[in-house]
Amino acid sequence: MLTVAVIGHTGFVGKAVTQALIDRGIRVLGFARKALAGTAAGPPKLFRAMSCDVTKFDKVRRVLDESPWPIDVAILLAACVRIVEESPQGVRELFETNVGGVLNVLEAMKRHHGARVIFTSSMAVYGRPNVLPVSEQHPREPQSLYGLTKMQAEDMVSWFGRHYGFATTVLRLPGLYGGGRWDGTVFRFVQQAMMGEAVRINLSQPVVWDVLHVDDAVSAICAAVTGPASGHRVFNLDQGVPVELVNVAHRIVKWLGSKSPVIVEGSAESVEFQLDITQARNHLGFKPVPLAQRVLEMAAKMESRP
Repeated sequence: MLTVAVIGHTGFVGKAVTQALIDRGIRVLGFARKALAGTAAGPPKLFRAMSCDVTKFDKVRRVLDESPWPIDVAILLAACVRIVEESPQGVRELFETNVGGVLNVLEAMKRHHGARVIFTSSMAVYGRPNVLPVSEQHPREPQSLYGLTKMQAEDMVSWFGRHYGFATTVLRLPGLYGGGRWDGTVFRFVQQAMMGEAVRINLSQPVVWDVLHVDDAVSAICAAVTGPASGHRVFNLDQGVPVELVNVAHRIVKWLGSKSPVIVEGSAESVEFQLDITQARNHLGFKPVPLAQRVLEMAAKMESRP
């Protein structure tokens, strides 16, 4: 039976991935700083939760070595995503988790021969696009420290794979929404449109923006887990159509039949973005649900909330 170590199983994506794997009959070892046995609906034969701080190498190695099942795949989801670049302490936390944490897991995985590693990266590694759609071969020129940490982690995953015989997969994701997460830009736009309030957009600085529903991301991660793998592979994941913040706000208002005005504050540029998902379609069977359908689904769930 396939065993997957989900590093960061209590996070937004981690919870969804863990449950999806269990529903497929795949054993999951859930690792997190505060691992919670009750975060997944599955019998003990399919799920174990273990406490593991990725910034502590000795702890990471010990926990992985003490796994009750041989590890076939490790999914690296644990990350610091908060906007912390103005704080020296925040910058250290960013690099300790997103770079040091990935290094610690990779070092520990060297002892698990034949295992595969899947790393969730970000569209932030590309920075401002030179051409659309952005393919996996587009130059990586991150414009933020967060994007820089993801780029450095990608390079470590690739290097360890080549030198220690891992099959490695990097998935570059945009911002994720949905799945009962009642916050974020898409949720705010839908909420304001449903209430007839002004949909406000702050463009005090240039915005490169793209989104994907968490369920679509999870389907791709599961396909990477169960599909054949060799060498190093990189896949973009997104809606597969051009996305621009102000235009999306107008479309959400239209889809919901709302009369909310869209008010743009600030004069900075909202940059159109699109990832080329051809490789993900061909090799992972990736078929994202259109944003319009996801927006209507979200609105229906919001209406039914108590």
